[in-house]
Amino acid sequence: MTTAQKFGYAQKVNPGALAELYGKSTTNLILSHNLCDLVQPVAENVWPDRLVFSVKINDGVQGDLSSFDPLTLTKAGEMGITWSLMGQAYLAFFEDIRFDLTQKLGKNSNHWSDETLKFGYQIRNAVAHSGRIHFNSPDNSPVSWKGLCYSHTNNGEIIFEDIGVVELIVLMCEIESILKTMS
Repeated sequence: MTTAQKFGYAQKVNPGALAELYGKSTTNLILSHNLCDLVQPVAENVWPDRLVFSVKINDGVQGDLSSFDPLTLTKAGEMGITWSLMGQAYLAFFEDIRFDLTQKLGKNSNHWSDETLKFGYQIRNAVAHSGRIHFNSPDNSPVSWKGLCYSHTNNGEIIFEDIGVVELIVLMCEIESILKTMS
């Protein structure tokens, strides 16, 4: 039992409780995980050692969240806390692998051969700029992933309508798979 639970500030999370994250039309996925695997360690002031996601295609039965996804946007259209936290996790993830990427592929992402890695780098830049596209130079090539395409002409545009929490998770998983093949 955590201190918050002991004093009645929080209830214990049911070990079978699931959290579902709905993707945008970009991925059209629903990711779910055992909520206890995330909340309980955090409540005990430790990091979870892993999260296991189940993946299913969003067949529309649960509803279309594309117009307002509370995990990504607030009702005012600003970055939601879940997206903000996941964005920071994505930024930390990318910064952690950035040295290896530049050692293997060079510092200029224009010369990287893998389109997902190029896209991932530009999403890293967008996350670092409050969810707005930020190409460092007009010479940077356009990037694409799952039907999305961004270029220097998109600078300043927000990515929340295309990239939600699920998309950040899927992108990290795909980048990690690519890195494993490069080792």
